[in-house]
Amino acid sequence: MELRYNNLDEFIDDIHKESVRDTIISMGYLEEEEMHGYMARCCFHDNDDTPSLQISDNFFRCYGGSCGVKGDLIKFVMLYDKLNFIDACRKLADYFKVEIVLNKEYDEYSKLKNKLKAEWDNYIKASERLLSTRSEKSEQFKELAKDFFPLEVGYDEKTNRLVFPFTGKLGEIYGFTKRRINEEDEPKWIHSSLASSLVSKCHNIFNLNEANKHIHNNNSLRKIKDIDGNVIESDSNFKKRKYEAQDYRFNSCILVEGVRDVASILRTNKYKNVISISGTKNFNSKIIETLEPIERFIFMLDGDNPGKVATAENICVLGKNASYETFLNSYVAPIVGEKDPGVMSPSEICDIIANKKVKLIPWMIENSDKEYIVKLYKNTKKSNAIQKEIKRELMNYYDFSFDDVNEYLGDVDIPEEKEIGDRKKSNDFKKRLLATIGQIDDMNVDKEDISEEKARRILSLKYNYKFDKNGKIIEQ
Repeated sequence: MELRYNNLDEFIDDIHKESVRDTIISMGYLEEEEMHGYMARCCFHDNDDTPSLQISDNFFRCYGGSCGVKGDLIKFVMLYDKLNFIDACRKLADYFKVEIVLNKEYDEYSKLKNKLKAEWDNYIKASERLLSTRSEKSEQFKELAKDFFPLEVGYDEKTNRLVFPFTGKLGEIYGFTKRRINEEDEPKWIHSSLASSLVSKCHNIFNLNEANKHIHNNNSLRKIKDIDGNVIESDSNFKKRKYEAQDYRFNSCILVEGVRDVASILRTNKYKNVISISGTKNFNSKIIETLEPIERFIFMLDGDNPGKVATAENICVLGKNASYETFLNSYVAPIVGEKDPGVMSPSEICDIIANKKVKLIPWMIENSDKEYIVKLYKNTKKSNAIQKEIKRELMNYYDFSFDDVNEYLGDVDIPEEKEIGDRKKSNDFKKRLLATIGQIDDMNVDKEDISEEKARRILSLKYNYKFDKNGKIIEQ
């Protein structure tokens, strides 16, 4: 570690590189003989006859009864010595013989963190008080809270709302989002303001703390599961193999719109690497950076039209900010109809994620407008691999020639590489499409082996046909 830190965040980053287990032992909080591998008797609750405190190199957590303490090395020192955040950092700085220069900004930061933690404790106590009563309000709270199981739910007495915390990677409280109990109350959700919270630090990501434990795994041996759940012991040839259950990888993340969607996916007991981006328009480069390193995103936004538009926008953001390996490794878990994950059964969710996921580019071509495909292409100029894949998929889907696809994308500079393949234009392709939609009744013209919807889409984009609500040609 450095001898002097003028920035607390840099000190915290270096502290997180130190082994929690080894440091706790070396500082005298626990004796090494008290450890059973990575387990010890919990020092934060009484009568822990069976070791329930897990202490790894990166975090600690008690699995005994209602104790449930957890966190990083700083949190351990805070709890054990009953110190606030800043004083715990100072103690660790003394132990490692380094100096932290703190300014007024960090004093205010510490005070706000403590205030938010106390506020969350009060919301939990309020929910317990409400549930202890027999009233209509209590029953309303209980019924609505069931939709968010297994998430911890607080209660705001002033506004009569459910409360859920935004947390950092280590579980620190950054702010809150509150959901109405009475449906007539507006708005449906209220987020903490930037001025009264620290939500900017987690970029409005909900479930970041819990998801992060399952997104990343710090074992030296990467473990991957195939479709049958068998562990593959080596990652070296993973990209050459086509396993359908690649979402089992530790560094993958499922993205949904809201808190209830998170709860619904958690209830599968299979997928815990899920976060909410708190709406449809909040996915950005900061979220990608916060979750890095990550190799796969799985978009599972609502199945309605706004959800599809948001998915297309978010894919464009990913193409601009993520590595090409991450982009080409990512999926959409498509929801059919007006549903959202929050109203779906665990079996439905598991089936979609495991069996029905679609690669990003094919999904874009099938479900989004031309403007988003072109936007994605322009956003990925830094990655020739992604651009090649976009062109290849367009050629396959629309039966485009090499020149067609460049014209479609507005690509002035036609690349020299022809390995994408220059498909020959079929003279009767348009006729086959017209026959498919019933526009041509000629026994000598075969129908194209695609759906009528796809045929109309190709006729529209490639041959400039226009259709009415009933799918009939109205203008060429």
